[in-house]
Amino acid sequence: MGLQTPLLIVIMGVSGCGKSTVGLQLAQYYHAVFLDADDFHSEANIQKMSGGTPLTDQDRKAWVAAMREGVNKHTSQKVVLACSALTPMVQNGLAALHRRLVYVHLNTSRVDMKARLARRDHFMPVKLLESQYEALDVPQDALDVDASQPLPDLLTEIIETLSATALLSETQQNFDRAFQ
Repeated sequence: MGLQTPLLIVIMGVSGCGKSTVGLQLAQYYHAVFLDADDFHSEANIQKMSGGTPLTDQDRKAWVAAMREGVNKHTSQKVVLACSALTPMVQNGLAALHRRLVYVHLNTSRVDMKARLARRDHFMPVKLLESQYEALDVPQDALDVDASQPLPDLLTEIIETLSATALLSETQQNFDRAFQ
């Protein structure tokens, strides 16, 4: 894909790992659109998860289609998407967007996540956490970061690592040149 192909950064991981918080910060840093995959779930999927039943890839199909539609509304813009992206089916669905795609996996321990989810008001109950870890298939080329570190350190690590890649350094250099 050429340099004119828009960038999609997917902040991935299990529920409660900080995808939305990190994604919002990165979107601001990269002057990108921020989207949260939770906003694309159907009411039926939310009810299913709220009731303690894990989603299947069949359940996720319409969700992936809705996310793709949401990302496609920003045809020429960089997008940061907070999305669990647990399974290859979801990842392949995002790859079908024909954007330069970068995954950032927020790696977390089960103990930390159980504590975080227990404190959070969200449709995803703690009892579904184990099913998320079981479904999690991190892409081989994903940037894997320890999400238990303080947010400023986490953001610094992500930005420095992504900036060291040709993909983002060229994108950021082009942006920097345009606004000097």
